[in-house]
Amino acid sequence: MNGERRGQQEKLLLEPRLDELLEIMKEAEVRALGEPPSIVVPLVLSLVAGR
Repeated sequence: MNGERRGQQEKLLLEPRLDELLEIMKEAEVRALGEPPSIVVPLVLSLVAGR
């Protein structure tokens, strides 16, 4: 029971982050159009770290 409740709390903590991550990915996708992966990966990481 306790483990189940903790799982629900963790899920509640993660859900807003998933929305945020989707926004970051959309932003990164727009910025990364036409860029090589060597530039895209650090870009996405910097966007994630900056939030």
